[in-house]
Amino acid sequence: MTPFKALYWRKCRSPVCWDDSAKAVVLGPQMVQDMIEQVHLIRQKMKATQDRQKSYADLHRMDIEFQVGDKVLLKVSPMRGIMRAMKLSHLAFADDLLLFCKGDFSSVKILMRAFLTFSEASRLKFNSDKSDLYLNGVGSDIAAQISRISGFQRGTLPFRYLGIFISQKRLSTTECSKLVDKIVAKIRGWGTKHLSYASRLVLVKSVLTQMHSYWARIFLLPKGVIHKVDSICRNYLWAGLDEYMLAPSVAWETCYLPCDNGGLLIINCHLLNIAVFGKYS
Repeated sequence: MTPFKALYWRKCRSPVCWDDSAKAVVLGPQMVQDMIEQVHLIRQKMKATQDRQKSYADLHRMDIEFQVGDKVLLKVSPMRGIMRAMKLSHLAFADDLLLFCKGDFSSVKILMRAFLTFSEASRLKFNSDKSDLYLNGVGSDIAAQISRISGFQRGTLPFRYLGIFISQKRLSTTECSKLVDKIVAKIRGWGTKHLSYASRLVLVKSVLTQMHSYWARIFLLPKGVIHKVDSICRNYLWAGLDEYMLAPSVAWETCYLPCDNGGLLIINCHLLNIAVFGKYS
């Protein structure tokens, strides 16, 4: 029995020799030789894979040369690393597309030229009836000129995109009322079901607070809206309704605590709204 096995009752997996003196062997040179052979084998397999990939390449492909005056559509990606700071240029989701540019005549002209180049290359055209133009901080003369060359109808801020309001300033309580109305509509849809405290807690944590989180990760919501969301969640948890006038059984601040500390581990809407904006600082 080897000394290592006598101490730990298992075989040693280290390359260090723990065998008996009669079985001692020199592992160093042999290990290096085995490693060199494995490296050669790996290189041969990698070369075979690369050769196989080259055989799939298009042999008829030729280099393209451009002359002065040719129109070329370039795809530009933001730089990564230290020089990754890049201004917002577009937002896209499904068939909805938002494009941003400076509010001057030359920038809009370049944008429209890109539209025409894309249409000629793909045979696709934008629908001017479903497209709007939003301007901010631009004079009336320049705004009229931009509307004329673009052909888009003038829209007003704020507008809805993916269920939220896009505005040039901080959202007001009135503009955030849509969030409160959606939460109340959810609760009234569940009003016909007789649910226990545990079932309502699951709905509060997985549905109601997540609806608030979607807005909170984009905007810094007014405190009045956050207090209203907390009030609705608290009323539904204790009474199953969106309005409840009696005093709750437990303070709502206690429900934020972990379960080991006597809480219910409900998300603190106010702290979440502040915390998620730390990534933008």
